[in-house]
Amino acid sequence: ADSLCSLAGFSKESPVLHLKSPIRVRRYFESLTDLSLGESPVRVWDGAGLLHQILFELIKIKETGDGATSLTSYVSDTCASLDELAARAGYSKYHFSRLFKAETGVAPWQYITACRIDRARELLTSTNLSIKQISAELGYNNPDYFAKVFARHTGQLPQLYRGKRTDLKTLE
Repeated sequence: ADSLCSLAGFSKESPVLHLKSPIRVRRYFESLTDLSLGESPVRVWDGAGLLHQILFELIKIKETGDGATSLTSYVSDTCASLDELAARAGYSKYHFSRLFKAETGVAPWQYITACRIDRARELLTSTNLSIKQISAELGYNNPDYFAKVFARHTGQLPQLYRGKRTDLKTLE
């Protein structure tokens, strides 16, 4: 573990890494968090495997430099269209999509959705904004559609997510 952490760039002096495109690492951490909520005795082994995947992903990011001009810098939580993203980056939407997927491993809309869901999680746990206000802030015109997307990505409706996270905070 020490040698993997060292290869990934962690040290006592520098315990935090700043990544330009953390989506893959974030997904591993989400899986690890979900795993910690389970009851299976095998989860310890699964958790160890996920930790290794996280470290290997960080090593790969460090070795490749994480893309000096990251296409993810053109993405915002509320982008209106793929055409808008491509225009910001100066590419056709087809070329932008190919380059973006090569850089991040996911299609632009998958990345945007993941960013929106992360932002929604943050807003649900740190504000008292209504679900309707959060969906509008993230660019979803229909709060019901936002709730469906959120549930598909997190396994629970926004209202339940907010309640669960609030309950966890009171236990700490």
